[in-house]
Amino acid sequence: MKPFITAALIATALASPVRSDELFGYRLFTDIRNYHKDLSAAVQHNETSAPYNEIRVDPIISNTAFSEYWLNYSRENFLLHSVTAVQDMVTMDYCVQEMERWTPRLEGRFGVSLTYDEFEEGGISTRSYNADRDGDTVDVRCNLYYDNGGVALFVIWRSDELWDEINSAYDGF
Repeated sequence: MKPFITAALIATALASPVRSDELFGYRLFTDIRNYHKDLSAAVQHNETSAPYNEIRVDPIISNTAFSEYWLNYSRENFLLHSVTAVQDMVTMDYCVQEMERWTPRLEGRFGVSLTYDEFEEGGISTRSYNADRDGDTVDVRCNLYYDNGGVALFVIWRSDELWDEINSAYDGF
């Protein structure tokens, strides 16, 4: 009987898409105060004038590939709208290699197929893989900053609501 149960569990696991609603220990659309009580270091989100704050945190689950973690949340209801992990990179080529290593991990975690995109805007050149999900976006990207030549790797999971506000702010430029 035991081999049959084991085979059935494996078959079920293989047939079910691997999905998660958590990244670095956080879930979108939950009250940020469930994770971090002290929000006194939070500041206005830097890419929108809408009522969103951002705060740098020590994550619940960290990954040695990243040196910074940021959360963005609504000041009105304290709901979490994005989780971001950041790491400075030496070159854009190295960053792209790392980004391509993260792509299948995120696809497996969120049960999506990430698509490649490149764009330049506001002094930044970006290469990214992203996918829309129901109400949110998963993104891994490399940014090259023209003003100082810096390169950074980002893993971002954000609500469509916040993403719309960010795009709206950039459309105003």
